[in-house]
Amino acid sequence: DGMLYGSAGNRLFRFDSGQEQVDVLVSSGVRRSTVADGDVFFTDETNVYRYHLDATEQICDEEITGIHRGPLRILDGRTCITDADINGPITVASGASLVLTDSDTNGPIRASGAQDVQLVNNRISGPVQISVSTGSVHLEQNSISGPLSCHGNEHQPTGGQNDVRGPASGQCQDLGS
Repeated sequence: DGMLYGSAGNRLFRFDSGQEQVDVLVSSGVRRSTVADGDVFFTDETNVYRYHLDATEQICDEEITGIHRGPLRILDGRTCITDADINGPITVASGASLVLTDSDTNGPIRASGAQDVQLVNNRISGPVQISVSTGSVHLEQNSISGPLSCHGNEHQPTGGQNDVRGPASGQCQDLGS
């Protein structure tokens, strides 16, 4: 999400270098911390805890909500689409990122060479194809009316509970039902 996470002085913190701001997430008892699988894990004297990093907390260069008609091309930066109705194809260019949440799309979603792609709790009418991404790919609780294909991504896509009404193949074959 572009933030620096760490522990110091028995606290878990998040540092936003763009804003030069520190937020204390856990105020006492933190011994060690690490980032893994998109979340922060930390310990006290005897227990391990997980601090879930919500995709909606991420910094977005562009935010889209409401109704959008026609093709949508994401050429650079991080575009966050939330609670939207997209009628047309979504294409994510090389190096760009897409966070699509709680939305309805009518058209294919294609990302080739994207940085990050996160699809959470969407209804997608059309195929989803994600290939050669360099960052994280996360698909969770989506309804996809069409094939789901993931190939050549640098990191194994994560997620689950996706209802895919088409074949799920490649690195995403275990993410669909």
